[in-house]
Amino acid sequence: MVSDNYLSLQTKVNCEIQKIDNWLKSNKLSLNYNKTEYMIVTRKKEKCNFCINIGGHEISQKECIRYLGVLLDDSSTWKQHIGHVSRKLSNGCWAFSQIRKYSNSQMGKKVYFALLYAHIQYCITSWECAAQLGMCC
Repeated sequence: MVSDNYLSLQTKVNCEIQKIDNWLKSNKLSLNYNKTEYMIVTRKKEKCNFCINIGGHEISQKECIRYLGVLLDDSSTWKQHIGHVSRKLSNGCWAFSQIRKYSNSQMGKKVYFALLYAHIQYCITSWECAAQLGMCC
């Protein structure tokens, strides 16, 4: 949802979330309230405190959410995801350097694809433009 006013946005979100909860209950489905989180994506510096409730349970607000292995942050900078991938690659490079002494190039290729390539390629189409847009600096 989009709104210029945080209070009206909070009201709209609570109304719509109640509709979702009613639909789930009427279809004999349930929502795990303890695992449900929300995030407000904005370029504004100020943070707002929302109060979103579903079925009497207050939902927690997060600044960064992991969704299908990608870290999404509330200002769309990709800094946390890029940092996460960088740490994975650093660990993979260290392991690769240790294994390199004891294996041939065929084994090195397998290790590269197992430890490095997968992290480089996973969902790259979602966040690859971050450097071009100056978001990761």
